[in-house]
Formats: sequence, C-alpha cells, structure tokens
Amino acid sequence: MDAVRLEQRYVDELQPLLSDLMDSLTRLPETPNDFEPNRVVQSWLQKLNAMRAVDEIEEGDARQLLHDLDSAYTEFTRFLKSQSSS
Repeated sequence: MDAVRLEQRYVDELQPLLSDLMDSLTRLPETPNDFEPNRVVQSWLQKLNAMRAVDEIEEGDARQLLHDLDSAYTEFTRFLKSQSSS
C-alpha cells in the first residue's frame, strides 16, 4: 500500500511487490481456498501481468488498488484474530 501512496504507478514498480505479497499469502497455513485477500491480490497481478513494464496505471486504478489492498488487509487481520481465538 505504501508504494501506491507514494505514487508509484508503473507496472515494473508494483508487480514485484504484489507478487511477493501473493507468495507470502499462499504460504500461510490454514487459509481457506477462497481466501479473499488472495483473490484480490491475484486479480491485480493478472491485470498488471497483462500490461507492459513501462505502462502506468491510471489514477482511478491506483485508488481502486489502494482500496482493494486496504480491504484485503482488514480481512487478513480479521482472519488472524479468529485463528488466535480458536
């Protein structure tokens, strides 16, 4: 999220960060197959992978990415809290 807030908009800036995030999310044990944060990050990765490295996402897409990542983070923390109380 920080990269987007710092106005990084080029695919070659964002794609590696989201790829690393996706890798970390998929390594988590006991997450459901339909875990929403995974779905959100995967969707953005697919969008970025369809673009060229020099392409820049538009302001509207940047705001949507920030919103989606924030929502995914909220869901992720909710999941962690539910696991710790189990």
